[in-house]
Amino acid sequence: MLRKHAVLALLRIRTYARKNALIFCLFLLGAVLSSLSFLFFYGNSMADKRNMAQNSLSYRTFTLYGDRNWTMEDLQSLRDAASGSLDVRASHTVELSSESEYPELSVQAFLNNNAGVYFYQGQTSFTPEQLKQDCAIAPSSVGDSLNLEGTEFPVVGHTRHFDNNVVFIPIRSFLDHEFSLDSVELILDTIPTRKENNRILERLSALFPETSIADPYQSIQADQSRNPGGVAMTSGIYLISILSFLFLFQYLMQENSYENVVYSLVGARKSSVVCIACMELSLLSGSAALLACLLHAALYRPLFAQINIYGEVPYTLGDYLLCFLLTVLLSLAALAPFLTAYMRRSAAEMKRQFQR
Repeated sequence: MLRKHAVLALLRIRTYARKNALIFCLFLLGAVLSSLSFLFFYGNSMADKRNMAQNSLSYRTFTLYGDRNWTMEDLQSLRDAASGSLDVRASHTVELSSESEYPELSVQAFLNNNAGVYFYQGQTSFTPEQLKQDCAIAPSSVGDSLNLEGTEFPVVGHTRHFDNNVVFIPIRSFLDHEFSLDSVELILDTIPTRKENNRILERLSALFPETSIADPYQSIQADQSRNPGGVAMTSGIYLISILSFLFLFQYLMQENSYENVVYSLVGARKSSVVCIACMELSLLSGSAALLACLLHAALYRPLFAQINIYGEVPYTLGDYLLCFLLTVLLSLAALAPFLTAYMRRSAAEMKRQFQR
């Protein structure tokens, strides 16, 4: 039965193309453009894809927790655990008085002197001489010195347009004054693949067995759990877009619906006619979605990567397959109001329409 319906659907599509070529081409063009817009908004609305395109810091950071007396050698071993390591960051939280603007101050130190981790206005790293001293780079609201747990740190530079509760000190001062470490982070230069992530995680677990480790893919999976919201928003945009072009499809069906009357008069159930209409739209929207996917993949770097909101958002084969299926299903969902109106009409009423 499905095979017969599919053959009839193909024959009706050929009739649409022959008798109403302009309307048919406009509908196909609209379906392709709607599918392209779905692909565009899909990539730019996914939290994980946005962060991947921006090389998000949390997506390339391994964080180690635990009570351990870290030494310079430990930090260097941590840095050398991954070939793509950028820097190692140590953090300590200092509680401030109730009169302070911020209740806590995050004291941070970099093994490689902030080797491209943070970019902001102001002084971003220490000079070779400053690395040997007790000094600090603090927010612009801080004066000439800063007291950190009883030790006075002269402020040698200021951060501007950055977190107002973060202070940087040289890594040697951090270790010499034995600040307790809240966490130690291994920061990579690029986001690792899942295989690379697991390999580095195994290496760190072997080097520092007494610590608990949060790997980048925990952040990625947390963002992926929020993706259904992005898919829902993108689907809404697609539905609004495709509805306007479905009026063209409805016009094609009405202009060539004499066959539907014949089917009804010879005893065909309305469900069979509806099934044929759904197959027609599935074939048309599927063809448009496939063409849109091929165009998007072929023109991604020269065109779509340039107009993306977040740069080179990564698209995989799985993303294209998902977008293909969603566009077909959403098109069928948008067709429901038109089919409902058809189901309410009797065969006699449709016959009278063609006898006028």
